[in-house]
Amino acid sequence: MQYERQELIDYGKNLYEFFVKIRSNKEGIIDYGKRLYDSGLTTGTGGNLSVFEPDLNMMAITPSGIA
Repeated sequence: MQYERQELIDYGKNLYEFFVKIRSNKEGIIDYGKRLYDSGLTTGTGGNLSVFEPDLNMMAITPSGIA
């Protein structure tokens, strides 16, 4: 698949906005991960969390196996 140059420029702008939104919700993401662990739904480094931002059509996913 080939991308138009304009699409790549827009993607970079959206990526910055996405990082700003993720960073502003960092404590909530951490709290949710702790709740998953405390309820036994995941191991310490074995699970993943994902966050989807529909306005930007972007998703962030945590890696597995990293403490």
